[in-house]
Amino acid sequence: MTVNRGRLRGVYNPPCSPQHIMAKIAGRIPEHKTYVEVFGGAGLLFAKPPSPVEVYNDLDSGLVSFSRSIRKPGGFARLFKLIEGKEAGQASSPDGRCAEEWLLDMLPVLPPAMHRRGSILLLKDVLDRAMRVQVEHSDPHQLIRRYDTPETLFFLRPMDNLPHASRALLVQQLLELCGRAILLDLDREEYRSLAEDGWNRLDFLSDEQGISTAWFNSGKSKVF
Repeated sequence: MTVNRGRLRGVYNPPCSPQHIMAKIAGRIPEHKTYVEVFGGAGLLFAKPPSPVEVYNDLDSGLVSFSRSIRKPGGFARLFKLIEGKEAGQASSPDGRCAEEWLLDMLPVLPPAMHRRGSILLLKDVLDRAMRVQVEHSDPHQLIRRYDTPETLFFLRPMDNLPHASRALLVQQLLELCGRAILLDLDREEYRSLAEDGWNRLDFLSDEQGISTAWFNSGKSKVF
C-alpha cells in the first residue's frame, strides 16, 4: 500500500482514533452553505459546527430509528444504559435494535467534548443535532446529483463493500462536481485519478484499518 500519491499533507502518528480523524477533518472544512453526508454514519456531522442546511443520508435508517426510539416511553433510559454498559440487545422491536446499533456505531466517532458531558447530556446533544438535519434515504449517486451546487460540501465515507462499479461512478462524479467534497476512505487504487486532478490528501495512520486517506477538492466556484 503506497502513501505518496497526490499532495501528501501529513501522516499522523501514533495511530489515530476515529475521534481524532474527524476532529482533524472538521478543522479543514471549507466555507459552504449546504452540507451533505452522502453515506451517513461517519460522525463528522457531530464534529463540525452546524451548517445553514444539513442533509444526512440515512441509508440504514439508524438516525431515524434513534430519533423515534429515544422519545418513546422508556427509550431514553434504555439508550442511557446502552452507553453506560456498551451492550446492545435491550430493545424488543426492530426499530429499537436499529437505534441501538446506530448509537453503538456512532459512539467511537463522537467528539470527546460530548463524552465528557456525561451520558445523559450526550444523548440529548445527539438528539438535538439529529433533529436539525434533513434526512434522506436515497441512492448516494442520485443524492450527489440532486444537491450538487457551488455552495455544497459533500462528505463521503463509503462502505468497505461498495461494489467496484459504484465506486468508479462515485469517483467520476467527484471529478465533475461543482461543489466541494471531502472523501474519507482507505488508500485505494480507484482514487488515483483524484490525485491526478489535483485533489489534496491527508493521510492518517488509523488504529483500526491501517492508513486512511482524506481527499479534498478545490471546487470550481469563486464562492470558495
